[in-house]
Amino acid sequence: MPVTDWRYVNGCTSDLEVIHHAPGLPAANSGWIDFAFFIQTGPKGDGRIEILANDRWIASVKGRIGHGGEGLGDNQYFKFGPYRAAHDSKWSVLYDRFRRGPGCEHVASETACNTVELAAR
Repeated sequence: MPVTDWRYVNGCTSDLEVIHHAPGLPAANSGWIDFAFFIQTGPKGDGRIEILANDRWIASVKGRIGHGGEGLGDNQYFKFGPYRAAHDSKWSVLYDRFRRGPGCEHVASETACNTVELAAR
């Protein structure tokens, strides 16, 4: 079991709790993967991220998510991409049909939205 395998790392801080709902992500060579992220910032500890891949619930992250610095207010946003743990080989990442919206129904399938809704209860 390599230490760098994400499935065996529960985070680098006690301020986050990671709950795995699936054994892993779809294989990279399986074709396009549709990701959906529900993000609710909570710099005081009540934040939440739900991660879905191809309508399958992958993981939940709960705790201190986001930054509570002065002036941010409604300007919180979610950054993603291959900017950590880089290696020497070449990377190719393509984002296609990226959507951002005020609610799940604006960006994801009904199946994904129902999964996230159930998780919120």
